[in-house]
Amino acid sequence: MKKLISLFLALCSGIAFLNALEIEIQNQSIASSEIVPLWIEANRYGSVLMDTTLQSHVRSRIRWDTSFFNGALRWSTEGSGSVGFSEAFNPLVTMDTLYTAFQYGLWEFRGGWFQETLGEVFEPLSSGSMAISSNARPMPRIEFRLTDWYTLPWSWTEGLIAIKGGIQHGWFEPNNYVDNVWLHAKWAYLRLGTEQQHIFGGLVHLAQWGGKGSWEGKDFDIPFTFHNWWQTFVAGGGVEGQTEIEKYNASGNHLGIWDLGTKITISDFELSAYYQHFFEDKASLDIWSNGLDGLFGLHVKTPPEVPFLRHVLIEKVITTDQSGPIEEIIMSDSTKINIYGGDSYYFNYLYKTGWSYLGRILGTPLITGTGSGEDFRVNNNRIEALHIGGLMEVGTVTIRALYTYTKRFPAYSEQSLVSYTTWAEKLDYRNHKDRWDGYLGISFPLGPFTILGEVAGGYDQIFGWNWGSSMTVGYRTTF
Repeated sequence: MKKLISLFLALCSGIAFLNALEIEIQNQSIASSEIVPLWIEANRYGSVLMDTTLQSHVRSRIRWDTSFFNGALRWSTEGSGSVGFSEAFNPLVTMDTLYTAFQYGLWEFRGGWFQETLGEVFEPLSSGSMAISSNARPMPRIEFRLTDWYTLPWSWTEGLIAIKGGIQHGWFEPNNYVDNVWLHAKWAYLRLGTEQQHIFGGLVHLAQWGGKGSWEGKDFDIPFTFHNWWQTFVAGGGVEGQTEIEKYNASGNHLGIWDLGTKITISDFELSAYYQHFFEDKASLDIWSNGLDGLFGLHVKTPPEVPFLRHVLIEKVITTDQSGPIEEIIMSDSTKINIYGGDSYYFNYLYKTGWSYLGRILGTPLITGTGSGEDFRVNNNRIEALHIGGLMEVGTVTIRALYTYTKRFPAYSEQSLVSYTTWAEKLDYRNHKDRWDGYLGISFPLGPFTILGEVAGGYDQIFGWNWGSSMTVGYRTTF
């Protein structure tokens, strides 16, 4: 089989040969309360429905790698899709990934629908990056990046300086309240030290920009031009076709993280500490006007001689400052508008569905929204959360456990999950609604198959109890 495929590709290209062909098939069945538990549905690239008590998903994935010029250039292609069934037995066919990539050394160009997170966290246990997590389905993007840290080859650096980065252009879903909305993403990191002992710092800058729509009865049409793209790149204003209010701020919806961290090794224990300082709009990007809002994390990887326990993680998420009280400015026609302060993370006055894709938050899933399609709105973005995770190995059995406690405060956006009647009540830290979420997953091989059993549940002071279980059977083979 492999020889036939290799021969076919060689005949097509004359210079290529197949390195690997990977095929994966799995079935997941879920039973839950009307509200699916957080860690059954979150951070799974939108593959699990959020409001269905019985659901089953059959997924398939195929990937092949081809190399050219004696392996100097690699071409990879991957596609995956699923068929889901709810209790009404209505089939839902979705495409999960479909992309192609060309890689030369650490440099890679790829385009299509691919799964990727932005922000340095330990993904198997983390609550999710504040920038782009694994919570939403992949959107179509083109990307140029370094696939890993690149150690500078200059002799004077002694191998102690490394960099990585990348840039993306993407397309949000059609009819997103504003049509033809684009994604701009870029990131740049610097690491000082060795792989086992280092500090690092980086910037992840994200933006929703462009589009055609209306605001307060006035139409706008921001076309794709180099000038408009460059103003988005530098978080500037003054773009063609923009609304009046954008002249006083960066054009588009700008957000991202300053990503800082360190890693040290002590007696074979690897300790990683990180801080993602979240910013929304140019003011909090430039001068950190929103306090310490962001994600704090500590991850410990144990040495092999420690029995069972392999990873421990603890995170603290804070998004309550949001640049403080709202301030007013006076427009050219003497009207007053609110523009500074009250950043209202992931929400945007112009792109009303906010930092989401197909009804899923693109960043941390601890911030949530309600509604669907054009009616989706972020309504829960002022939170304090404690998140704990552990990963254990007992023989061939892997055990993953998560616990999250979240305080939710009234939001600055047009909708709020936690109600309030006055501005003072909105700022009162005694006015919050809490939720507790737990999860346990156990996976093990069974012949050529992998079995994953999961249980999760929690209590929400607004929505009450939730519970759920999942069973996944997967098979993967490589030619």
